[in-house]
Amino acid sequence: MKKLILLLCILSLSACAQAVHFTNATLSTRDINVSHVNLNKMPKTKNVIGESSCYYILGLIPTCGTYSFGAQGIDEAVNDALIKGNGDIITDAQVKIQVLNYILFAEAKSTVEGTVVKLQGGK
Repeated sequence: MKKLILLLCILSLSACAQAVHFTNATLSTRDINVSHVNLNKMPKTKNVIGESSCYYILGLIPTCGTYSFGAQGIDEAVNDALIKGNGDIITDAQVKIQVLNYILFAEAKSTVEGTVVKLQGGK
């Protein structure tokens, strides 16, 4: 029994990771038409970071209520950044998705960083 526990401990320390980085011009989770808006005149908050993460037991069973490794995490990270920056869209957005796989569990983490622009209240 002690050997089995020791083996499981050693295996849980080994991991592999995947990371995806991409840059996008604008992001939002809201239905907004910005075709007639001058974004340069709107209030902005720079370098806002939004994060979302979820743990998966045995790499399959989510502890966060969703089963999507990537898309749902990006939406939650964008919403987090919009709330932190008190705005409606993110410009100059950089998105990072990381998946860390361990033997007994996995972690999926999404991070969005950019400039949050508030469309109401501009000059």
